[in-house]
Amino acid sequence: VGAGVPGRTRFAHALFREVLLEGLSAQERAEAHGRCAEALGRLYADAPEPRLAELAHHWLEAVPAVPPERGINLAARAGDRSMGLLAYEEAARLYRRSLSALELRAAGTDPERRRDLLLELGAALRNSGDAVAARESFMEAGELSARLGQPECQAQAALGYAGRYWTSG
Repeated sequence: VGAGVPGRTRFAHALFREVLLEGLSAQERAEAHGRCAEALGRLYADAPEPRLAELAHHWLEAVPAVPPERGINLAARAGDRSMGLLAYEEAARLYRRSLSALELRAAGTDPERRRDLLLELGAALRNSGDAVAARESFMEAGELSARLGQPECQAQAALGYAGRYWTSG
């Protein structure tokens, strides 16, 4: 363990961190991530945007010691930020993490949120060049929109599915 700044500790090598984490139970690991998330949240409270992915990581790793909502929201915000920075692969990774955490809750508890995340994931995948995965995401979003009786969202999913092949003229 090395110190770069007084009052802070960091691991000199990732192997040290891995060995220490292996000695913790799943519950202890989740609780440690929760404490880390809270501390980082206080540290970055004035300007969290550049650290959203880091915050989301710790909040999501803190589940089940904490409810997944905070991690879901932060991962989605970090995905949106990555989209704005044209970091499409990172955005897709973050949207997938958000979707995975959403699935930890009772099935069907937030289908609109799931649909929105699927649409965002589809756009990130399309922009990253993964057309096959993008179409799967848009297809799932479209099917969910149909079940929810939301034709506007179904149309948005269909347009995403069609991708560059759709023209308006």
